[in-house]
Amino acid sequence: MSSSCRWVFSRGRAGCGRASDRAGEFGAHVPGSCGSVRFGWSPFWHYLLPVFPPAAVLIAYATSTDRGLWTAGRVSLAIGGVIIAAVAYMARQPLAPDVVPYRPIVMAFLIPLAAGLVGAGALALRARRLEAQVFLVAMALVAYGLLVAATAKQWDQISPWRLVGRTVNAIGGSDAGVLVLGERSPFAEFYIDRPVQFVDRAALAQAWRGTRVIAVLSVDELASLEGGPPPTILGAAPGRLLIVRNFEEKPSQ
Repeated sequence: MSSSCRWVFSRGRAGCGRASDRAGEFGAHVPGSCGSVRFGWSPFWHYLLPVFPPAAVLIAYATSTDRGLWTAGRVSLAIGGVIIAAVAYMARQPLAPDVVPYRPIVMAFLIPLAAGLVGAGALALRARRLEAQVFLVAMALVAYGLLVAATAKQWDQISPWRLVGRTVNAIGGSDAGVLVLGERSPFAEFYIDRPVQFVDRAALAQAWRGTRVIAVLSVDELASLEGGPPPTILGAAPGRLLIVRNFEEKPSQ
C-alpha cells in the first residue's frame, strides 16, 4: 500500500493534472487499498494490488469531466446502497456461532465506507468534485481505523492463540514440550514462549505416552490420548480447543 501511495503521489508531483485530479487519484486508491489490507492473507490480493494505482489515475481522469463526474456519482451511490442493504440484511440475519465474532468487524468497516460512498456520490452529483473526493478519502480512512480497532477488540474471540499462550506460559516444567495437533499456525509460535511442534494424531499419541507433554487439541480429539497418562485439562479456548498435560505440576503463580 505504501509503495502504491508513493506511485500515486509521484504522478501528482509530475503534473498529471489539477489538484482535484490528484486528489481523485488518492480518493479512488484509498478505499480499494484499505479493503485489500483486510483480506491481505489471500494470495489473490497480491496479484490485485498493483491494479489500484493505475486504476485510481484512470478514475481521476474520467471524473475530470462533468459527464464522468456524474457517472461516478451514480455508481458511488449504487455501490453505497448495495453495501447498506447488505449491512441491514447481515444485522438481522442469524449467523453460525463461529461466524458471529466477525460481524462487529465487518459492520465497523462497511458502515463508514458506505457512508463515504453515498456522501461522495451525492456531492459528485452536485458537481462538487473536490469535496466528494476529500469526503471519500476521509471516510475510507475512518473505515480502516474502525476495522483495526474492532479486530483488536474481537481478536480473542476469533483467534484462540493469545488465550492458549497465556495458559501455556503459566505452566511450570520447562522441559515439557508443547505439541499442537493440527496445521502450523504462526500465531501459536508468536504467543507461546516455548518451542512449539505441530503434529498429527499418531505423533501426539506416541509423545503423550513417552514424554512430558503440554498438548493443544480439539475437544473431539481427546480420544487420541487414550492409552497414556490421563490428561489434566488446564484451560479452553475458542474453536473448541483444550490445553492439557500429562504430568502433575501446579502452574506457576
